[in-house]
Amino acid sequence: MEPSNVARQLGVPYCKVSVPMTESEVIAHAKSDGNPNPEGAAWADLMSKIQPGDQLRLVNCYGAARSRKIGDKYYYALFRGDAVIAKFHSMIYD
Repeated sequence: MEPSNVARQLGVPYCKVSVPMTESEVIAHAKSDGNPNPEGAAWADLMSKIQPGDQLRLVNCYGAARSRKIGDKYYYALFRGDAVIAKFHSMIYD
């Protein structure tokens, strides 16, 4: 995971963010999280938005969710600069 100042720069100050990931790393990680087929419609939608220079990163906000109202707690994000362009939830958590 990146230092906390990177998460702040990316607009998710209370979360942890991974180093940039490749498409294959995101898919492999989603499979290791228990999703047998992450390459569905949500993944295709995210990939349709990717442009040169964008970054895929894992965003983990579980620690922050204990003390703050955090909507999405665990997802992959497509970052363009310091903005989240799209999110990919590899699993559904109840």
